[in-house]
Amino acid sequence: MITSLMPAIDARLVGLILLVSAAAAWDITARRIPNLLLLAGALTSLVLLIQSRGWFGLTDWIAGGGLMLALFLIPYVLGILGAGDVKLMATIGCFLGPIAAFWNGVMCAFSGGVLSLMVLVLLPWDRPVSRIPYGVSIALGTLTFIAL
Repeated sequence: MITSLMPAIDARLVGLILLVSAAAAWDITARRIPNLLLLAGALTSLVLLIQSRGWFGLTDWIAGGGLMLALFLIPYVLGILGAGDVKLMATIGCFLGPIAAFWNGVMCAFSGGVLSLMVLVLLPWDRPVSRIPYGVSIALGTLTFIAL
């Protein structure tokens, strides 16, 4: 079911894989995701969607990005996610369109829960738990979603 929502391997998916990989690497090393990376990703996805779907691609771009922004703004307001994580999810939504972006968001939330449990179990109890770079969970969830 989910695989039918994804396009065939094309420039959009290659761009998406590069985006989430770079964001995860940046989040691990600098504990932030740069706005310039996200802006480049959003503009790239806009060009690729318009190129592949015409002006209907623009509606997918707006709807996918808007949906992910709206859904992941809630954890940001609650202090669970950082602003870069929310903007990364919105950029991913721009690449995928609304339906695939929603299911990708579910996969990213699931991978975030699994990563959090792993850190909780594997870290010594006397060591304070720092914030987990959620960009890694987003990348793992997105790559898993693409693979499925």
